[in-house]
Amino acid sequence: GQLVSHDFTIAAVRAKLNDFDPLTGEKLDYIELAARLETDIRDRFEDEDFEIHITGFAKMIGDIADEAKSVLVFFGLAFLLTTAAVYVYARSWVLTFLAVFCSLVSVVWQFGLLIVLDIGL
Repeated sequence: GQLVSHDFTIAAVRAKLNDFDPLTGEKLDYIELAARLETDIRDRFEDEDFEIHITGFAKMIGDIADEAKSVLVFFGLAFLLTTAAVYVYARSWVLTFLAVFCSLVSVVWQFGLLIVLDIGL
């Protein structure tokens, strides 16, 4: 079958998400939903006999939010390596600062436009 395997050892449960909370009418908080999936579904039903796999957009957003500190560390390391590479190429701190500063300004503008246009990553 489509949702249950032929030997009845695996089952799939699908749920379609709305972009808004049906109880409050507010925009759906994917980070909270991902945490609730872990506590309400995985912790409740997973044991040595049953293994739960959760996939989808809400789970992905939750995982990214959980690893936000690692993302910031990665950004800092990438920024330092990029600055060092530009300095090795330009051999001038002024040119290095200008290039890196202009790049950062463009990134800030892009993130700002994403918010203004209501486009999510």
